[in-house]
Amino acid sequence: MPFTADSKATTDFAHWEGNEEFTREEIDILAGSGAARVLTAGMVLAVGSIAVTETAIADAGNTGTGVMGAVTAGEDVKEGTYELECIAIGTDVGTFAVRDPDGIPVKSVTGTDLIVATAFDSDHFDVTLADGATDFALGDRFRIVMSAPVTKYVRHETTGADGSEIPAGLLFADVTAPDGTDAKGVGIIRGPALINQEQIVHDANATAAEKSAVLAALERLGIVARAGAGAVPVVT
Repeated sequence: MPFTADSKATTDFAHWEGNEEFTREEIDILAGSGAARVLTAGMVLAVGSIAVTETAIADAGNTGTGVMGAVTAGEDVKEGTYELECIAIGTDVGTFAVRDPDGIPVKSVTGTDLIVATAFDSDHFDVTLADGATDFALGDRFRIVMSAPVTKYVRHETTGADGSEIPAGLLFADVTAPDGTDAKGVGIIRGPALINQEQIVHDANATAAEKSAVLAALERLGIVARAGAGAVPVVT
């Protein structure tokens, strides 16, 4: 379908996108905490949280009486059912193999299976399976059902240590998330896109080197920033 510069670009910010239906997405902006979260067009985005509903279910035929603790989804979580099966036993202990919804083994960040009474920290989820009055038996099972992940975005923070330090796109238009309430926005989260470098809104405390690192991270997403990037011509 023919398009014009007006349909593919804005004057000062996003000068060109290969296909805006691909490069842009409606996104969730994380609710303000104690005050409204005010974001402006061109602001560098990061992932503030990944909201998932997690439901742990013990198999009715389990011998062991240990209880699954709270499940916290990680950045690689998949929608669907994770299967946990006891593969090694012992007194007040046990080892469970974990498989994701595609049947692929999931290990902890240190490369281990899930050990009873020991925190299992992985890129998919974190959980602790408590020891019970009756030890687990081989073949005991749990299922962890994950809903579809909902990614919520915040402003990129250079000194963040919770994921907010990782650039994940650019905000296309101003948006405000009220205190305690998420908001909808539009983000450029992948390329190909050509952005006016001067219109990118960085963390106010970012150094020149840190800003360069952000631009490099965006370019890996296909979002290319250039100083004084010009508007695209009309294409018919």
